[in-house]
Amino acid sequence: MQKQLLPWLYGLLSILSIVSCNTEDPQPSPSAAKGNLTISVSLDSTMTQASSNARIAATLSQLQVKVYQVNGVLAAAFTDASTLPESVELEAAQYYIVVESNTKEPYGFGNPYYYGKIEGIEVQAEKTKATTITAAVQSVKVTLEYDAFVENYYKEYYTKIGTLQGVLTFEQGEEREGFFNIVEGEDITIETHLFDLSGKETIARSVIKGAKQGTYYPIGIAVETGGTATTLIIDETVNEKTALINVYQGHYETRPDYIQSSGFFVKNGRLYDMNGHDFVMRGINNPHYWFDSYGRYEAYKALPHIAAKGTNTVRLVWEAEWDDNQWEANIAQGDTEANMLRKIIQETINRGMIPMVELHDATGETSKESLVSMAAYWAREDISQVLKEYEGLLLVNIANEWSGFDQTYKSAYLEAIAMMRNAGLNHTIVIDGSSWGQDLNLILEYGQTFLDSDPQHNLLFSVHMYESWKSPDKVSSMLRQAVDAQLPLIVGEFGFQHGDPPAAVAWETILEVCEELQLGYLAWSWKGNGDPVSYLDLAVDWEGSQLTEWGKMIFESEKGISNTAKPASVFTVL
Repeated sequence: MQKQLLPWLYGLLSILSIVSCNTEDPQPSPSAAKGNLTISVSLDSTMTQASSNARIAATLSQLQVKVYQVNGVLAAAFTDASTLPESVELEAAQYYIVVESNTKEPYGFGNPYYYGKIEGIEVQAEKTKATTITAAVQSVKVTLEYDAFVENYYKEYYTKIGTLQGVLTFEQGEEREGFFNIVEGEDITIETHLFDLSGKETIARSVIKGAKQGTYYPIGIAVETGGTATTLIIDETVNEKTALINVYQGHYETRPDYIQSSGFFVKNGRLYDMNGHDFVMRGINNPHYWFDSYGRYEAYKALPHIAAKGTNTVRLVWEAEWDDNQWEANIAQGDTEANMLRKIIQETINRGMIPMVELHDATGETSKESLVSMAAYWAREDISQVLKEYEGLLLVNIANEWSGFDQTYKSAYLEAIAMMRNAGLNHTIVIDGSSWGQDLNLILEYGQTFLDSDPQHNLLFSVHMYESWKSPDKVSSMLRQAVDAQLPLIVGEFGFQHGDPPAAVAWETILEVCEELQLGYLAWSWKGNGDPVSYLDLAVDWEGSQLTEWGKMIFESEKGISNTAKPASVFTVL
């Protein structure tokens, strides 16, 4: 323990000069025998901390010194301990000395309270008594630090820390030290307010029981997956801080070592979000490339209305063949190709939904080159940069309904997966079935081969269910085969009818079995379908002021989105 000491100061000080420094009026007695007292004051700024000692900044000029007779009568007082006289002339008697801060605020930023007392001081006639007194910090000190997860994935946050004396609010970015002049054994309350990207507020609370005076409590706010309640847990081992927020409920999986992504990953046939929580998609497709161009932004403006229906995932339709003429009005507003893609992804996240980007150019194509060209687009430097910015929340669907068969399907996807990984894309990669997305057999045949070939084993498979899926028994049996094979699967597109002439699709079974097996589904599509499939519009207008019959089936039925969707844990912070 280090102390800052003043040299002893010697000499006589007249009673008049002593009185002039008093904050209270001492009671002189001229006829009594006198002696001298020298006072040396030191500061002890060391505070107790569970993991290490910590210091705070203070100076002697902030302290006052008072000398009392043993009966409590004030004999001398000085308001600045750094300018004490060489000695103080006092009556021969018994004394005690108190040194403390000049101000004693009950709580505040940057204003600790110091106190020290020494008793049994005997001043003898015509003698000099030397004394040393130490003023130690009595306040509780608190500091606050948020981990990188909180800083990166919460739009706003602040923490209130309080005692019986009052409450200090540590706003976002607050770096000052807070002090409370507590009663020994008093509790310290911690209340953190978190606002996720959708604006939803979560409040987490905890208490530090029996706080001790002169103790430093560094509080760290960190996100930990797992647990069963929204609480603050006092844990002195976490990042050398004293508090940890546990914000998520339910079961969670540990991220495998081979997964390099900071976001989604698959394990044992299931898809997990960045926090290791099982994520079940309940969402739709939205045709951005076709209806945001020409400066319309119709699909983009629909995102808040889609979110309002409870949607947790949106598959974002995009194309690799960017046409400057088609996007001229957007470019004039600064929305170049990469910026426009970034803007759509960000708005999806802002609305509390998971974005899945897909390329529609190779729809129905069968050549290996057409698929590999889609992977090359995602690997392109400016586009891959956008994808990497959102690695924690983004899924990447290589190509919509590319329809290569047999060995072509196998070899093309093996090459595409390798190309994207070599470009540093660590996301969960989504692979559609062949035959316009409707063939699940090739996924069952080659799915494990694809997973084994991927060094991160981080692939999600998608089957599209249209007129080939009329039979409820087929829907049920084929989805169960994928689950039994531990192949992570979603129904990436489906309608209630399709084909020429339109054939009924077992859409109710799709919803029921997906809910039973906890598989994701994404209905086609919000709006913009032309004849002869305009019946697949979910909304009458882009604002969703009225749903079509198909929309009511998807959103309002018992197993529909509004009744079964749960947001990804990063958006909920339960």
